Amino acid sequence: MLHVGVHRYVFTVWSFALKVPRIAICEFLKLVIEDIKNRKRYWCSWHWFVEVVFDGLKENFREASCYLNTKHSLLTRLYVPLLLINVYHREKGVGSFSFGGEELFDEVCKAGDREFVEALRPCSHTFDHPDNFAYSEGRVRVLDYGERGFENLLNKYGDKVERILLSKVKQSA
Repeated sequence: MLHVGVHRYVFTVWSFALKVPRIAICEFLKLVIEDIKNRKRYWCSWHWFVEVVFDGLKENFREASCYLNTKHSLLTRLYVPLLLINVYHREKGVGSFSFGGEELFDEVCKAGDREFVEALRPCSHTFDHPDNFAYSEGRVRVLDYGERGFENLLNKYGDKVERILLSKVKQSA
């Protein structure tokens, strides 16, 4: 099975999930053509070259770093950390959550912990997609943790994040 993410392809094979970076050369070339056509210059698009082309590689690196540095129980097990391909344990129970990122932010805001809110803010992509989480055997697992700031969030508030996520498991799960 193949899932096309924003910056990576995710292949699920047997009990493994393989995350392969999307090297977006075509996206970069579109920016260059747009700059030349509309702005009569091409230097702006070069500024975004690394962002557009190599984001998948950077996310694989950040996920490997986060897993190896924290080994937090929320993280999906990473078997092989490589930049070109990361191999993970394929989790059961994907789709067991019904929430939006705004709901989580609201709960954190109600608690009144401003530092927690600021730590959660850079991780909006992860928390905006319930399919980035799995639930089975009473445990929550985060499947996509390559965002900037996610390791910091886990180090400071991992247990609180886990409690909030457990409260968001669908009743049928």
